Amino acid sequence: MSAESQTRKRKDRKKRVKESGSERIEYLLKKYEDAEDDEDNLSYSSAKGLIDEEDFNERTGSDHHQHSSGSKVGFFAIAVFLLLLGGLVTLTALIFLELKDTNEVTTPIAESRYASILGDLVEERSKEHEDEESEVNAEEEKEEEKDDSDDRVEEGEQIDEYLTHHRQEFDESETVIDGLDNDVQYSFSEEEHPNVEKGGAVSGHDYEWNYQERFEETKYDEHEKASEVEKNGDAVSAETEAKDSANEVIQSEFEQSIRKEEQTVLQEHSDLEEHNVPEEAIRIEAPDNLYQERNVIEGEVVNTEEKAVPSEDWRNSYEHVDVTNEYDYAIHDELDKAEREIEKSTTEAKQLFDAILQSYKLSPRATYGKARCLDKLSEQKRSNAILEESVYVYRDVLRLPNVSDALFRLAGERCVERMTFRGFIAKAVSVQQLLIERFSNEAKYRNNLAVLYLLLGQNKAAKEILEEVLRMFPNDGFAKVHYGFILKIDDNDYTTAIQYLQEGIETGEPGTVDGRFYFQLGDALSKQGQHQEALKVYESGAAKGLFLSAYQRSLYNVDTLTGRPWWTSEQTTYKGHLEKLEKNWKVIKEEAVALLDENNKGFIPESEGLRDTGVWEQFELFARGKKFKDNCAKAPKTCRLIEEIPDAATCNRGQVKFSIMHPGTHVWSHTGPTNCRLRAHLGLVVPSGLRIRVVNDTRQWIEGRFIIFDDSFEHEVWHEGNSYRLVLIVDFWHPELTPYQKRTLSPI
Repeated sequence: MSAESQTRKRKDRKKRVKESGSERIEYLLKKYEDAEDDEDNLSYSSAKGLIDEEDFNERTGSDHHQHSSGSKVGFFAIAVFLLLLGGLVTLTALIFLELKDTNEVTTPIAESRYASILGDLVEERSKEHEDEESEVNAEEEKEEEKDDSDDRVEEGEQIDEYLTHHRQEFDESETVIDGLDNDVQYSFSEEEHPNVEKGGAVSGHDYEWNYQERFEETKYDEHEKASEVEKNGDAVSAETEAKDSANEVIQSEFEQSIRKEEQTVLQEHSDLEEHNVPEEAIRIEAPDNLYQERNVIEGEVVNTEEKAVPSEDWRNSYEHVDVTNEYDYAIHDELDKAEREIEKSTTEAKQLFDAILQSYKLSPRATYGKARCLDKLSEQKRSNAILEESVYVYRDVLRLPNVSDALFRLAGERCVERMTFRGFIAKAVSVQQLLIERFSNEAKYRNNLAVLYLLLGQNKAAKEILEEVLRMFPNDGFAKVHYGFILKIDDNDYTTAIQYLQEGIETGEPGTVDGRFYFQLGDALSKQGQHQEALKVYESGAAKGLFLSAYQRSLYNVDTLTGRPWWTSEQTTYKGHLEKLEKNWKVIKEEAVALLDENNKGFIPESEGLRDTGVWEQFELFARGKKFKDNCAKAPKTCRLIEEIPDAATCNRGQVKFSIMHPGTHVWSHTGPTNCRLRAHLGLVVPSGLRIRVVNDTRQWIEGRFIIFDDSFEHEVWHEGNSYRLVLIVDFWHPELTPYQKRTLSPI
């Protein structure tokens, strides 16, 4: 066959193979092409003989062309195949016979006679199984870690969500009490005292004890805020602490094990439903085993710790047994250590309590200890944010299960005290009600609730509470003096008020030896014409240190200040300012009289209950250190003159005002609220028949001139003339006050 013919045949075969798509034919053709050009080559013929003849002839187009050598090789291949198949069957049969009775097999397969044959396979399979099992375990661990991570994220989100809602609920739950919190914020300077016996339950506002008096927001000094920022390396993060507090509340509220003698942790079912809290978690009680803490999340109970049960005799030997329950006793060494650290380092003590709470989230003592640390830190750093957080943590103590009575008292009372200091009076009401529920047979918690209502100006509600107390405890002195106070101030029932005030004061109970009650009793007696009896009450109060003297009966005082009824301009140190005002008295008078031409528009009646008869009104220009812009726009020249006198314009315990008094007016004898100011009257319109008494010295006004007195002393006014009296009243800081005192004393 020529080379050209062979080449053409090869090309034709390749074309047919490509068209058929047979990989097997492709392989055989490749073998054929690698051989020499001999068409009868054995490699190709042998390979061709392994293929179905009919199929092969069909694909190659050679239906009738066969080679004898290919047939022989085909038979040989079949014979070899059958021989191998027989050997395999024989081997299988031997294995089957060896293992047919599996119950009698005691030799591991790796040590059997077939180890040489199957050993490698067994070892490989075993290793693969171990690797596979390891991979499965690793995957399961990853899944578990992922689930745990998801749970933690979900729990964290739940805590954050609850925290937001809980704080909102905490801030808004008392709106039924008219939302007066932000308006009743106050604090006392360390240098003044409210003339209340130590241990007394209340602190009033002014000499009339007008509980509706509005105070500016209590806050620590602005100049100390800078130092707080500088110390923020040690500062407590309010947000972090809030989350810690919320976590403790969450653990408490999700406690599942239920027994008697429990503490209600959420007030309303609506709150629970909103946060998908299980119904069984509405009321939390002590777990069956106080030495196991359980985290309850969506119904799953996880045992997180076990503690050794203490012996019963620990109650007879442990120093702090009154504030320790069995749960806390199991960790009392850690708690005692943290509490000892409070006086040494508040920051380190807080860290210790935080560490305890990481493992023992239901620990009442650790929660209370943390609140104490925050409380102290707020004082050290002068921080309202930390103070407010301490209030939340104190309140958390009341939500935990099995809190001892003693610890419940400590946390609840301090919580109310700090809330009141911060001005959160309505919120303090809700905590006070928890104390009443816990100690329903004790009068003092109802009495203190009445005081909180008085601070909110809810005198009617306070009166109802006090009447309830007096029905339950008819001889309670605290309830009597407060009830007498309300009868005098609100009802003008002097006779009944005198009875309750006298009886209450005579008990000498804590909270009754108070300058306010002595003041109100003396005032009621005086208005009943019993002046000598009134003087005896005042002298008794002065002897007890409640008043600076029987005649100087102000309640908000700095004790070191000089006190005298009448002052000269030289003694005041404001002589230059006083003379300038006197020089411009006609300009001032012109603006004041112009106001009267507008039908006294802007003048308001005296509202402190000091007027016996007649008409007495005032037009304020400055009060509590602030300018009344609208009124000053009507008397701009007068206000500009006052603004040149900083100790008058910025006196937050005084006023600048026009005062008009009509004929026939009598003002009861009374005293001002503080000895921190001096009062100057500039006569503008002064008819005859006027007089003013300060203690035992009576004087008169003169047009264009000042009279100056200390209104913390008893004074009284009569107008027996025929036309109105008009004066400019200017209050100045007492000249002996320091700049710091002037800046920090609370407004009145």
